[in-house]
Amino acid sequence: MSRETHARFLEKSVTRCIRRAHARNPGDSLNLDRIRKLRVQTVEPWKRIVCASIGFAILLPATILFLRQNINLPAFLFLFAFGAAVVLLGLIGKKEIIECALGHAAETIICAIIESL
Repeated sequence: MSRETHARFLEKSVTRCIRRAHARNPGDSLNLDRIRKLRVQTVEPWKRIVCASIGFAILLPATILFLRQNINLPAFLFLFAFGAAVVLLGLIGKKEIIECALGHAAETIICAIIESL
């Protein structure tokens, strides 16, 4: 995926996050410091879906082999733990503080979003 596409995704994600924070506390003003500390999802949904699918692809054969008694318990537990960790990683994703996620352009983008509210 190109950097421009990822940057667009981050900008959309930051915009949603700021609007959601503004909707939760409509009377409360959003200052720049509070917005910088908000956490935003940095992994695209399709990557998270692929990751969770890979985890399920590990879990399913391990469970089938264990039930058919073609695999021993320690190997099953290792595969099950690894598959479950990959599924959780896909479901949870990765969140970062807005300022870290956007990098150098953070203040410009945040100010533009605040003005559009």
